[in-house]
Amino acid sequence: MGAVAAETNQDPSECMTWAMEGMAQVCRLASASVQEAVRAEIDEKFMGAGEVFENLLRTSGA
Repeated sequence: MGAVAAETNQDPSECMTWAMEGMAQVCRLASASVQEAVRAEIDEKFMGAGEVFENLLRTSGA
């Protein structure tokens, strides 16, 4: 995300949120266990981002 943000002169955290918005929309079609696995992986790689993803998952397509 850092490289994409730098190339496009965007805020890295906003780029990450935009990416997770798209992932959440697709992930809504999966089972709860898959959704949790995706959230856990995101949180493991990007501390604190799992909660953001979970919120996006709840509100995506609403």
